[in-house]
Amino acid sequence: MSGDSPLEGEALEQWRLLNQRFHTTLMGLVPSGLFNRSFQTVYRVPKIYDVLEMEKDGPTLRQYNEEHRRILDAIARRQSGRVEFLMREHLQGPCDLLLRRMEEAPGG
Repeated sequence: MSGDSPLEGEALEQWRLLNQRFHTTLMGLVPSGLFNRSFQTVYRVPKIYDVLEMEKDGPTLRQYNEEHRRILDAIARRQSGRVEFLMREHLQGPCDLLLRRMEEAPGG
């Protein structure tokens, strides 16, 4: 992925599929059923998923990819504290995005 322009069409769909595969695979490694069910809720609740899917500009998607690489590297190195930190950091971005979108919405 290069440039700052948004991904569109097949390129965006491919990124979304790979992104979902990354998260699904990662959640499959977590023994907590509650955590996995919470994660799956994001993909089942249209308003949440739709807001997250609106982000498709090149820099944002590259940032997500880099976060994924750092998380996988920490997992491979068995650095549990770092994995926890990186996961919290990775989740904060979408949480901030949801809050901004809610504030931007009429009546928000």
